[in-house]
Amino acid sequence: MSTPNFETRLLDVLSRFLSPINAGVIADRCRRVLQDRERVTAHERERFLAALRSGAALFMSTRELSELEQAVQTEITGAVQASVREIPISNEDDLRVARTTARDMALALRGSSLSAQRIATTVSELGRNIVAYTPGGTIRLESLGKRMRIVASDRGQGIGHLQEVFSGRYRSKTGLGRGLLGIRQMMEHFDIETGPHGTRITVEASL
Repeated sequence: MSTPNFETRLLDVLSRFLSPINAGVIADRCRRVLQDRERVTAHERERFLAALRSGAALFMSTRELSELEQAVQTEITGAVQASVREIPISNEDDLRVARTTARDMALALRGSSLSAQRIATTVSELGRNIVAYTPGGTIRLESLGKRMRIVASDRGQGIGHLQEVFSGRYRSKTGLGRGLLGIRQMMEHFDIETGPHGTRITVEASL
């Protein structure tokens, strides 16, 4: 038996809160913002939820709307089934996609809200370093049961002063040292390889 696609699951959720006619109207409004009706991508999420709110607000109280939005959010995060996601990073838009994808992946793996925020913050810090200091790179997200691994790779010139950075004594005008030190303190595992052809940082945390 095939698994219902996102479009069908969305209509099922809406039908729990609204009449079939109103559910169909709002589902159609939401579908129009999607490039792929099978799923909501990270960069489409806010536009999708905005379409949901504006449509459902015509028929629902504030409390009911909040409950509906929470139910739909659960469907969105539950659709993040891939055990590995790799996101190219070269600008702020890529960084936003990576951060949202990481948070959704953590929640889909049944991580706590606090854990998901910690994962999203780590991805944000690692991605910001790639955008600010290198020509570009990738962030790879891997699910390991109740853990997540984040691998940030870039094509930069490497990071000097590593001993000073992790001793807490290094202070750069850009704040790079403080960011890396904070990531190491937040994560349960931290490994860094750096040289003239790029840097690879691997971190892991329980959810």
